[in-house]
Amino acid sequence: MTRKAIPLKQKRLLLHQMIQGFFSCLGENQESILFLLQKLKDLRKENVHRIKGDLLVWLCDNKKNLPESQFQEKWISFLDRLISNLSLEQQKSYSFLEQGLIKNILDKIAKDCLTKKIEMVSNLSTELEKESCQKKDLQSELEITKEALIKTTEECQSLKDENTRLQAENQRLSANLYSQEDMQQAVNDYETMIREIREELEGKKNYDLWRLKVFYNKIASITNSKWEYPGVPKSDMFQPRSESVQKFLDSLGSNFS
Repeated sequence: MTRKAIPLKQKRLLLHQMIQGFFSCLGENQESILFLLQKLKDLRKENVHRIKGDLLVWLCDNKKNLPESQFQEKWISFLDRLISNLSLEQQKSYSFLEQGLIKNILDKIAKDCLTKKIEMVSNLSTELEKESCQKKDLQSELEITKEALIKTTEECQSLKDENTRLQAENQRLSANLYSQEDMQQAVNDYETMIREIREELEGKKNYDLWRLKVFYNKIASITNSKWEYPGVPKSDMFQPRSESVQKFLDSLGSNFS
């Protein structure tokens, strides 16, 4: 499978983007590296200009004074020396670049990067410790909240049990209150009956003879007496307010009717 050729313009653009990306990563060292590269460029320009000057001087000095055969030999020899000098100058330039860029700048970049990495690791470690402390605090708060929830649940259950007990007690007290009210009504009814019987016996009031007969018959049954109170039963005019008195009167009516 053949690769599609990249246009030259696009290659230059990609190279420019790569260089810009590289320099953007250098941070504070960008100016130093640009300075060294400019120095290298200046050295190359200086070598080229010097070579041009040497060539012009040599040509001017030897072109007219030497025969053509000697001129070619001298020319070749001069070019060899010039190439050797150029190679030596290039080595000096590269040595300068190596000494300046690699030993100074790149070492500085490595140290700066190491320092930044150490600072970043230290910051991350600090943040991790903070998060760990926050996690411990949250865990402690969670435990406290959990204990409070358990305690609240127990208190709610206790209050629920207490409410159930109080409701039962309230029902019992309501029943006792109703019983006491009925008992009070019964006492009032008996007092009324006794008062009316007393008034009838004292001749102050004509009481229900049928009621008197019931009471006398009750007394006779208790004393094993066969005596009965003479009289004609009358309609029941007394209506007790107490249920217990009403039940008592009903029982008397069923026993002596």
